[in-house]
Amino acid sequence: MRRIIACCILMALVLSGCGTTVPEEPAEARAGYQILTDCAGRQVEVPLEPARVAALDSFAGEVMVMVGAGARMVAAPNGVKSDYILQCIYPALPEVSAPMSDATINAESLLATAPDLVLLKSAMYQSEGERAKLDKLDIPYLVIGYESMEEQIYALDLIGEALGGTARQTAGEISGYYRETVALAASLRDQVRAQGPLRVYHAISEATRTDGAQTLGNDWLQCVGVENVSAGERVTAAERDYAASLEQIYTWDPDVIICNEADTVPYLRSSDKRAGLRAVRE
Repeated sequence: MRRIIACCILMALVLSGCGTTVPEEPAEARAGYQILTDCAGRQVEVPLEPARVAALDSFAGEVMVMVGAGARMVAAPNGVKSDYILQCIYPALPEVSAPMSDATINAESLLATAPDLVLLKSAMYQSEGERAKLDKLDIPYLVIGYESMEEQIYALDLIGEALGGTARQTAGEISGYYRETVALAASLRDQVRAQGPLRVYHAISEATRTDGAQTLGNDWLQCVGVENVSAGERVTAAERDYAASLEQIYTWDPDVIICNEADTVPYLRSSDKRAGLRAVRE
């Protein structure tokens, strides 16, 4: 069936890099600390069960709330703070500080939150200027990022290990559920392919923002055996943000459009021009 699917995804498709091939961790850490290997392959000494954590990454902030550690979160992106589902879990979420704008850290505001640990967005780590800010503050930080389902599971487990206690156990339970869901999706691959080749376009936040080849969204689409039309070389990439023009989407004319923002659906249906797309029309 060809259709537009509007999805509300709690674990957002954050477009950032992460590697899960990591070196062995050193055997010892100071008393009251542990050594973890983050998503950038860095070995970092972090406090056991930190009481004050600045989540400067959307996925990290979401995970902290999901594992019951919202009360320990002293900073989070505005997108996390305004998430209605997360607020239902942790009502005080809107009161958390947001010492950053896009991929830029306000060092003074971050320092005022007095964090024991920072969970850092991969794009910030890739900026030499943002790294320099954190290095001057001398606060331990773990880089959080991923390009695939397996790497996202690693990031989830890493956050659980960093938080410790019951948060570690809950993160492990979510990871187990995640793996079961991946297996379920893969088991349906033959049923999907039996309908004939399906060409899919994934709209992220807005109609023209989409996936490149090395992204979480593309990994999911490959898992279920469909063709992701934007995974080739016909998208514009800027700092791991991928864009396709409406003209290019018309050229692809996908069978299915998946929207992870509900507002994208009326936008696609609001114009006779866009109604010419097969996925909108049928």
